[in-house]
Amino acid sequence: MEKLKTLSISIIADEASDSNNKEQLSLVIRFVDSKFNIREEFISFLHCTNGVTGQGLISVLLKSISDFLLDIMNCRGQSYDGAGAMSGHTKGLSSRVLNLNEKAIYVHCYSHRLNFAICASCNVQYVKSLLAHVKDVSYFFNLSPTRQQNLEEHIKRTAPVAGKKKLKDVCRTRWVEKVNGLDTFQELFIPLVSCLEEMSLNVNKSFNHSTSSSAFSLLKLLTGFDFIVALCITRNVFDITLPVTRMLQSKSNDIYDGLNLIRALKDVISLLRSIADQHHQMCYEQALKIAHELNVTEAKPRTSFISKNRNNAPSECVSDYFKIAITIPLLDRLSTELGTRFDNTTIKF
Repeated sequence: MEKLKTLSISIIADEASDSNNKEQLSLVIRFVDSKFNIREEFISFLHCTNGVTGQGLISVLLKSISDFLLDIMNCRGQSYDGAGAMSGHTKGLSSRVLNLNEKAIYVHCYSHRLNFAICASCNVQYVKSLLAHVKDVSYFFNLSPTRQQNLEEHIKRTAPVAGKKKLKDVCRTRWVEKVNGLDTFQELFIPLVSCLEEMSLNVNKSFNHSTSSSAFSLLKLLTGFDFIVALCITRNVFDITLPVTRMLQSKSNDIYDGLNLIRALKDVISLLRSIADQHHQMCYEQALKIAHELNVTEAKPRTSFISKNRNNAPSECVSDYFKIAITIPLLDRLSTELGTRFDNTTIKF
């Protein structure tokens, strides 16, 4: 019991609503055990009976810490997301803990901050549309066992070596799930198109009118050359962030490891921007290969210099159009977001 009271700890917590729409605070304790191993142990879900304000959260937290025979005065670190109730400088949970113990330094979770930076990069027009369409296709199959079964049959026929048999839901707050979802989507892209084509034609009358009509609309989207190019470019750029996201979640990493990972990622994105022509060409060749398999013609969307909502990037060829409309804006936006959320003042320690 005495050992617990003197144990130096760091607190990792996040607040979210459960399936009953009740606010819960997940509490994890990070510490070094007697064998000098870094450990992170989930303690419990704490029902936020006093609300989700800084005052309400700290009352629940302190009671739980005391119940587990730990001492808040031995806290040496706090890690939460950037919500005001958690990170607020005056009334947030982090500041209230700091008022009790000035050694409990607060660090905004690097993985969460990286998630914000990448999600903000998705505001590039083509990328935003791509993710919305991928979500629609995923729902179309995942919400119907009959459609899913039909898709699996097409995967067996057209992509027997594919490791995945089901599309992932990319409409999640965790960025790593979105990247995995895009990877799976591209891996199953050929059988997806084949399946949608069969459903839209509905030669054997195996599907109802609603399914056939929806399949036709989705097929038209997926077989647009701009969609294929956007998929290849987006997946290749965001795949670069995936290893960093995963490593930032490793319990063996400390803040200096996190700093080095972020700096390395910023350097890689900066390098890609400096060689944007070569990087775009690599992505574009992937798109051409997929388009060739599906007999999709290489073409850029019709441009109009009057329209304000359409991307009218001036270009001499199709490849240049997509480089100006997708590759360069995406790399620029990601670089800017990383620089803003991990500037010299926020990563100094």
